[in-house]
Amino acid sequence: MGRPCRLHGKIPMDGEYGCYQSHIDVFDAFLASDADIAVIFEDDVRLTPALLPALDRIVAVDDWDVVKLMHHRLPVFRGHRSIGGGHRLGTSLFGPTGSSAAYVVNRQGASALRQRLVPMQLPYDVALERGWALGVRVRHVEPDLVAGNPLTQQSLIGGRAKYSAMKLAPWRRLTTLLFRTAEVVRRARFGLSGRSSR
Repeated sequence: MGRPCRLHGKIPMDGEYGCYQSHIDVFDAFLASDADIAVIFEDDVRLTPALLPALDRIVAVDDWDVVKLMHHRLPVFRGHRSIGGGHRLGTSLFGPTGSSAAYVVNRQGASALRQRLVPMQLPYDVALERGWALGVRVRHVEPDLVAGNPLTQQSLIGGRAKYSAMKLAPWRRLTTLLFRTAEVVRRARFGLSGRSSR
């Protein structure tokens, strides 16, 4: 995998590479199976009682390839349909929303992600939701169906201090600023237009 400095504005930590590769390995295992969908959890989540009924309603309609079940933030959400219990499925118009800790993926989505996410260019949680670049229908659930586990809140990737220390010098982050500005526009167009549907 390459070193995603130019787009992300920092030198990746070893844990970020490990996290990224673990999700790629899960896609390989899923695509080698005969399952139609995979529900992927990282090790720091807590499931909620609303999850299983909502999953049934999510998979009942073919309007998604990837559905994020948990976010660090979801400030501008466009609801498409109800999935019961006060939860909605829709698109994010602003982000990144953060977190790859819990999501659902179908076979078409996993195949596209496996092909297009290598080599690594961005942290996995950022890369996962870029449907406009990956050719997949990315959806978000609001409010979250999965919560963080208070017993495992310590990140294995690294804390804020280590993260900040890996940032490039400000003058070297100009390409990052341009990329992120363009991403704001791409995300909004994707969430509002027919390109977020097949």
